[in-house]
Parts: sequence; structure tokens; C-alpha cells
Amino acid sequence: MLPKKQRVWIEILIILFWVLSINFLSAVSILSTESFIYVFGLDQHLVGNELAQYWLSPQQFLESTLFGIFFGLIFVIVDRFFRRVRFSRMAFGRIIFLKSLYYFLGMAFTFLAIYLILLASGSYSNQMASEIKIGAPIVLLVTLVLMSIGGQILFLNFLLQTVENNGSYNIARFLTGKYQQPVEEERVFMFLDLKDSTPLAEHLGNVKYSKLIQESFNDLNSIARKYNAEIYQYVGDEIVLTWNNLSQDYNLECIQLFFAFDDLLKARRDFYLEKFGVLPEFKAGCNEGSITATEVGFLKREIAFHGDVINTASRIQKLNSTLGTDILISTEMKSRLPESDNWEIETMGEQKLRGKDQPVEIFKIKRNAA
Repeated sequence: MLPKKQRVWIEILIILFWVLSINFLSAVSILSTESFIYVFGLDQHLVGNELAQYWLSPQQFLESTLFGIFFGLIFVIVDRFFRRVRFSRMAFGRIIFLKSLYYFLGMAFTFLAIYLILLASGSYSNQMASEIKIGAPIVLLVTLVLMSIGGQILFLNFLLQTVENNGSYNIARFLTGKYQQPVEEERVFMFLDLKDSTPLAEHLGNVKYSKLIQESFNDLNSIARKYNAEIYQYVGDEIVLTWNNLSQDYNLECIQLFFAFDDLLKARRDFYLEKFGVLPEFKAGCNEGSITATEVGFLKREIAFHGDVINTASRIQKLNSTLGTDILISTEMKSRLPESDNWEIETMGEQKLRGKDQPVEIFKIKRNAA
């Protein structure tokens, strides 16, 4: 999931891709046609043929540019539509099929729109229309054009859906090789865990419990992008989120996401009670500091974060059960967290964390009443 600004830039690049791609197809078509005419000496047969002259004129690049802009916009709109939460429940193959169907319909609409625009502007004359002969060459040409554009649609559609499913930020890192060697970064981590998971699993049964986790995580995914959160890992009924220091107020966004998620679950209270008989609640532990990021594995490659910061965040989260709290943060997190009228920060004293020789001070965040 990309932040909104980055997503807009990606969409602009997609539109630019279609403009350049269709212009490239036009250039190849014109050059191949001119080469064919030259090799077989057909120049004399084209004199007075307005359709042939139009086909070989620079006007084709105007059509190509208009087509690229129109279809690029349709492509972006369809892609946005299918990124809605309800489509996350669809099978990967079905999403590819439905999106491709919409794209092909969009392509037909674009051809019609460009034709009507150029017809209204006077670019197409009556003589040109009379010179069009529907036969094997025309059918073959149209088929080749449609196959070429269709192949690009399927490829780009598959690529975008694969990137979306595997984390767009990680794909970019793999392509650039950013983490082929360990890199130190400043990051915030939040471990978010379902409360009372063991009794819930026993009460609901495996399948229903898994569906509860699935629905809850889908709700979290639906708002994660708004708060610039990266989904690092799903571990059973726990989800790990991270923010890097390139995100403005990334400490603040971490806390805001927790409370926004809590609000979203409560807003869907009727749905959860009707379907599962329970309203899921989550507890969180947050920490920040310097960690190491690197690529690991080759049969299954992923970006892994290592360091005391992430281990401490996990252990802070586990203290919620003991202290009866919802969200706990470290001293480092508190020291850099901007002040807010929406919550209060209270110390829970020094706590012993597994693996640490010395106790560390932990703080809870309590939201103020609206």
C-alpha cells in the first residue's frame, strides 16, 4: 500500500505509459507500412488515396496521444475501483478477469470517443470513409492492434495486482536492491494483537475464528494507507505495522491508527455481533528507534527487520494482558510523541521485559472522552 501522494504519481506514470505505448505502436505501424510500400514499389498506387496518406501522416500521433490519455484515465479509474475493501475477498484470478473485462470495455469506449471527436473536428472526410474497404487486410490490422493493446492490458493488470497483493513498497525495494545489504533505519513498530484470543478460538471454532481475524485485518487494511502504515507481518492473530521516518509525524500516525481502528470496529459492532457474536478488541505495543533492514531468503524472499527495537515492541505489547491496558508505548516513543488533546499519557512504572537485564519504564495512552 502506497501513501496517497505516491499513489497519485504512480497513476500519472500509468497514464504516461499508455500515451508512450500507443504512440510507439503508431510509429511501428507507420514505419512498417512505409517499408512495405518502398520494398514493393507501391508509391504510385497511393497517389490520391486520402486514407493511405492520412494513415502515414503525423496525425496518427495525435490520435495515439488522445487514446493514451483517455484509456490511461479509464485504466486508473478501474484500478482504483477494484482496490476497494470488498474486492479483497475475491480470488486473485477473478479480480484479474473482471478488471481485464472492464479494461476491454474501456478500450472500446475510447476508440468510439476518439472517432467521434476527430469526426466532429473534421479530421475524417467523406472521401476517407468511402475508401475504407472491409476485407482481410483491415480485419488483420484491427486484430493485430487489439491483440497488441490487449496483451499490454493483461500484462499491466497482472503486474499491478501482483504488486498490490505483495506490498507495493516491498516490490519497489526488491527492484532497486535497496536492502541487498543490511541498512540501518529509524522506524516505529506497533504490534497489534487480538484480546482474549485463546477463549475466542475455543468458543468460535477454527473456521469462524479465522473469518473473524480475516474481517478484522481487512478493516485495518482499509485505513492503514491513510496513516502511512506499512503492513510488515501477519503472525496468527497478530499484525505488525511499521512507519519510517520519511513519514511526517510518524509517531503520531501510529497512535492515531490504533484509535481509528478501534473506532472502525465499534462502528461495525452490529456486523460483528450478528456474524460472530463478539466484538473484536485489540491491544498494542509500540516502540521506535534504529533497526536493521535487509533482504532474506531466496526460495521465498522478503524484507526483514532486526534489532532490539522490534523485539521490545513485541514484549511491550504482551504487558497489556498483565496491566489491563489497551496500548502501551516505550520511553523512546513517548519522548518524541507530539502532544495531543485527544489522549493522556500515564506512566506504568518500570517493568521487567523478557530478555532485558534492567527494567524499563512503560507508558499507557488513555484516550480522552469526546
